[in-house]
This record gives sequence, structure tokens and C-alpha cells, in this order.
Amino acid sequence: MSEIEIEQLDIDDLTLTGEQYLLFNVAADTYAIPVTQIREIIEYTEPTQVPMTPDFVSGIINLRGGAVPVINLACKFEQDQQEITKRTCIIIAEVDGSENKRILGCLVDKVQQVRDIPEEAIEPAPKLGSTIDTRFIKNMAKINERFIIILDINNVLSLEELEIVEMMQENSLDV
Repeated sequence: MSEIEIEQLDIDDLTLTGEQYLLFNVAADTYAIPVTQIREIIEYTEPTQVPMTPDFVSGIINLRGGAVPVINLACKFEQDQQEITKRTCIIIAEVDGSENKRILGCLVDKVQQVRDIPEEAIEPAPKLGSTIDTRFIKNMAKINERFIIILDINNVLSLEELEIVEMMQENSLDV
């Protein structure tokens, strides 16, 4: 396996007391997830497609003998699909399921870095009106005049979508 290249953001180092986040790109946007919710980052592996699943579900991958559903975040966030490159990877995250923790793969275009984000750089999620779904945005971080969207990974999928993913995992274990 080749190593995944991590690109450094051009951001000044700050005196930091905040939480650590993994920063990554989906299309042209930068997102962050607390490192406490991340199990690992793996290089891109073509998921096995599962019929009759939502468009944002790329399929499932085998991770050390376990089936892990992969969510295409660009598709989920209704952004332009980027082509698969050597920087494309899958972030393996732990999310709250209906009954217990679930493992979920998130397809991203590029992982940038792990960094501290100071509390003073974090702002509440913006109110975008009642027709735009923002439940997956936990906060926004403003660093050097750039906004980074801090995801609430537990709310990227709705309860119904999470149930579909859970059924995919359970059914693939029966095979």
C-alpha cells in the first residue's frame, strides 16, 4: 500500500488550547471532524456497490473482515463529484447508531492535516433558513479569514438513512 499524502494548510500556528480535528476536502470545501470520532484513514478502495441503496452510498468495503458502508460526502452534500486520485481516501469514523456505535467510511477528496482549533476560532453554525438542512454542521471555525465546516458526524445521515446503512452492514455479515 502506498502512503496517503497529507497536504499542509497555509495557516499560521497559534497558541492552541482547543480540540484536535482532522481537516479534509470534499470538492472545494474544507471540513473538520474531531479526531476522537475517527478510527483511521485508509487509501481509496473501490467499494462493492449494493443495489437499491441511496445515491450517496458508494457501497461497502471489507476492513479486516468487517463490512463497512462508505458514504460519498460530495454526493451527500450535493457537491460536484471529483475524480478519484491518489489523494482520495476513506475516513473510517465511529457514529452513534440507533442502538450502539457504528463504523462508517466517508469518501473524501483529500486529507489535509490534524490540527488544534482554538475555542476562540469556533463559531456557531449559521442559520440558513428552514428549507436548508444544516443539522450536520456542528460549528464553523474561522482561521486566517477562511471558514472550515466542523461536521457533526452523528447527524450527517438522517435516522432513516442510518437504518439503511445499519441493514447493509448486518446483511453483509450474513453472507
